[in-house]
Amino acid sequence: MLTHLSINNIVLIKSLSLTMDTGMTALTGETGAGKSILLDSLGLILGNRADSGLLRKNEDQASVTASFDLPANHIVFQILKDNDFNADGELIIRRTLGSDGRSKAFVNDMPVSVSLLKTIGEKLIDIHGQFETYGLLDSKHHGGLLDNFGELQPDVTATQSAWKTWRAAIKAVKDHFDMLEKAKADEEYLTACVEELQKIAPDKGEEDILLEKRQRLQHFEAIMQGFNEAHQALEGDKATNDSLYRAIRALEKVADMAPASIDPFIEKMDAALSSLRDIAGDIEMAGHNLGEDEDIEHVDDRLHELRALARKHNVMCDDLPDLLQSMQDQLSAIRHNDKRAGELEQARIHAEKIYFENAQILSEKRIAVGATLSKVVMAELPDLKLANAVFRVGIDQADNPSTNGIDDVKFLIKTNAGSPEGELGRVASGGELSRIMLALKVVLSASSKIPVMVFDEVDSGIGGPTADAVGARLARMAQGAQVLVVTHSPQVAAKANHHWIISKTDDDAGATTTSVTPIEDENTRIDEIARMVSGASMTDEARAAAKVLRAAA
Repeated sequence: MLTHLSINNIVLIKSLSLTMDTGMTALTGETGAGKSILLDSLGLILGNRADSGLLRKNEDQASVTASFDLPANHIVFQILKDNDFNADGELIIRRTLGSDGRSKAFVNDMPVSVSLLKTIGEKLIDIHGQFETYGLLDSKHHGGLLDNFGELQPDVTATQSAWKTWRAAIKAVKDHFDMLEKAKADEEYLTACVEELQKIAPDKGEEDILLEKRQRLQHFEAIMQGFNEAHQALEGDKATNDSLYRAIRALEKVADMAPASIDPFIEKMDAALSSLRDIAGDIEMAGHNLGEDEDIEHVDDRLHELRALARKHNVMCDDLPDLLQSMQDQLSAIRHNDKRAGELEQARIHAEKIYFENAQILSEKRIAVGATLSKVVMAELPDLKLANAVFRVGIDQADNPSTNGIDDVKFLIKTNAGSPEGELGRVASGGELSRIMLALKVVLSASSKIPVMVFDEVDSGIGGPTADAVGARLARMAQGAQVLVVTHSPQVAAKANHHWIISKTDDDAGATTTSVTPIEDENTRIDEIARMVSGASMTDEARAAAKVLRAAA
């Protein structure tokens, strides 16, 4: 519910701070007192266009702040979460308007776009007279309203899910045949490319291996010279070996004289001599193997071959093996298309069958719920002085199936026995339409998730029993939602749980200010209702009538 409303510098309102209550609140006052300003202020909270003309004269900035107390599962919190806002429990919406016409919007002191504010606003407050927010005059919303009334959301969700699956299956078939058409057109080219790639047989990492090999071959002569010189140094002139031999022989001559001291040196020099022979042999073998390696011309040719193929297909050399596999897969799809195409088509047919089964179940339930809604709305019309009107929920087969099913749902009305049946707003007069809308809202309010309903002079042009019937229906709506009613009808005002008087005064400087005064005293309330009955002059008869209305309420 709306718990608090604060308005500053909006047209005639200097500063207002209103604490709201549950149930039905009547807003009354003289014509021109500023009741419409309250609705304009609420409109700013709902994301309506901010006009600099709303700014009070000689002020630089206006603001409206509204606080809401909502259940934790209210859809507004999910909308905020989807837009990266965290909020639960109390929701505070603030809108500011500057003299330059620019406005800013905030939710719990976090800036939000006006479009998001509008999305949130239409889930919080419904102002009667702005039918587009509730969808009553737009037939594209009638199906959703009917589904909410009949609690058909599980069936709607099942149909929507089946629709998505069907559309995905249709797309899969189309994508497959598009791929095949393109592949068939390129089959000759693909075949030639696969043969070329298979012939070259590229490997991942081959380019790096070839570059390393090429660098080694470019320095072949220098490497070989180094190997030869090292080998000759160790094996060629035997200088190092002769020195070791002489040292070993010298120690062997005296080894018997001190074996413990001399034998370890002889063993180490023998090991060193053996190690040098092994190193010399390894160097000789390395040089021999290097000499048997590929020549640089062969390596360059292979590099050129790989790089030319990579440029041809606009990929890296390392991507050539993957490209070969991809082209082989495309050729395989071309040569085995019948099986895959058949599988996808069967999946499409099955998905289509499931969709229409769900849509048909939903349609049958809508027809039953539509008959109930028609009957319930019809029961409301006689007391609203529309006894000859006929309301009907029309459910026809839609021109095309959609995510919401196969039905074209429209709310239809025939206002008089001889008049034609047509869509709401096209065949009813302004007064009739207002009362028809009220009847619909009374019936649909039980399934509506909008917590605040605002009615702006819904009783205009009616009186007596009809006005009393309007008041009774507004009071009934207030049992399940918070209802604010701007009214000139004493019958309606008398049925409200709370009553506010809207008035305006002029200060010494000639500035006009609108104020809102909640009526706490029952006698004061009777006086206000009596004023509504009699007009400017207060009479005993008017007070008596007011007491009767309050007693009846």
